[in-house]
Amino acid sequence: MTAMTAANQNTRRTKITLRDCISEVSKAWRSDVTSETIKKCFFKAGFTNEIIETDIEIPDVQREWELVHCDGVTLKDYLKIDEDIAVYESLTEESIVEEVRKKENPDEFEEEDDEEEHAVEQSKLTEEDTLNALSVVRNGFRQEANVPDEIFLKLDDIETFYERRTIFKNNKQTKK
Repeated sequence: MTAMTAANQNTRRTKITLRDCISEVSKAWRSDVTSETIKKCFFKAGFTNEIIETDIEIPDVQREWELVHCDGVTLKDYLKIDEDIAVYESLTEESIVEEVRKKENPDEFEEEDDEEEHAVEQSKLTEEDTLNALSVVRNGFRQEANVPDEIFLKLDDIETFYERRTIFKNNKQTKK
């Protein structure tokens, strides 16, 4: 049972490992944090768009820089050294179109659902059984060497999807 599920069901989870914590933070960051959320957090923390004056004057910094003797690199060049480094992924037209098509054409994924309906019916797993199974799979991959991060990200996606569905279902039942 994950920490999120335990919290939602008001059950006490006695043990949470650092690895579990990192996994939960990773899932939350990838799926729940929007730029608007970050802006609101900074605003509530007291950060604003005001320009903050520093006590250090540029001539003082220039003098200190000259004392360092940095092989012909000027202070201006040094301060702008990382200006052209990409800090985010640039989306291509193809990747944008592909994402839009996936959202607009969920029919492509319905074929998989039809195949599952024809499979031999098994007893329905409980929510806890499903989350425990995901935990077993995750722990199995953790014990292997050189497992790509994408595997863990996909497991996070599956777990987040299931937790949200479970929370929605539980909230719906409570309102009745």
